[in-house]
Amino acid sequence: MSTINVAPAALDLVLYGGDTFRMQVTFTDKETGAPWPLTGGWLAQARDSTGALIATFATYSTGAPGGNVLAVELTSDDTTAIANARGVAWDLQNEAPPIGSGDVRTWFRGKVSANTDITRVP
Repeated sequence: MSTINVAPAALDLVLYGGDTFRMQVTFTDKETGAPWPLTGGWLAQARDSTGALIATFATYSTGAPGGNVLAVELTSDDTTAIANARGVAWDLQNEAPPIGSGDVRTWFRGKVSANTDITRVP
């Protein structure tokens, strides 16, 4: 029996509450290795097990216009909120242009947790 798997890649995040979180994701064509241009709108959110929004990640293209590197970030307040929540999951989605087309793809999904920090920067 054949299977078509369109599930997003699993990527769990273990963060530290009160710390800023930043990562960059480089998109390339799996077959050719060529840069995959970031088009459309990008959105990443973290929600608890009830579906309540805990944090919205900042997402933006880095480098030259039409580049293939996406920055994904959380503020220190966001990671504190995640540390204080339970059963948090996140995902990263892209809506292909034109925005509003409804053509959505989820690239990553996973659990997100954060340890509670000790030192508080004023």
